[in-house]
Amino acid sequence: MNERPCIVAIGAHAADMEFTAGATLLKHARNGWDAHIIHLTLGEKGNPHLSPDEYGAQKRREAEAAAQILQVTPHFLPYRDGELTVSDDIARELAKWLRRLRPQVVITHWRDSIHSDHTATYFLVRRALFLAANPHF
Repeated sequence: MNERPCIVAIGAHAADMEFTAGATLLKHARNGWDAHIIHLTLGEKGNPHLSPDEYGAQKRREAEAAAQILQVTPHFLPYRDGELTVSDDIARELAKWLRRLRPQVVITHWRDSIHSDHTATYFLVRRALFLAANPHF
């Protein structure tokens, strides 16, 4: 088991946590922490001129490039932009990641964001933390 402390940022879309927590993640990584970003979606529906597949591929490349700069490990989950719901299925998937990474610090979206994917992510992370901490789930 890794003995280094761990920080994890969980975002609804690729680029959310890079902008929200990038400096904090880099500071921790430079101080010897394992740093990770978990992207629930790629944010693939956010470009009016590119198809979701084209834009999703671009967003993934950008997130991977940003991860190198920020010294974090990126993780990409398979959910769709604009379609996140607060469900135990998604929360259980996040709980698996939290058990695997064992973070001391978790960063996510503000619960009162105007974007429904952001607020869903906030509640999913809260539920996943509960599930991950309880060995009976």
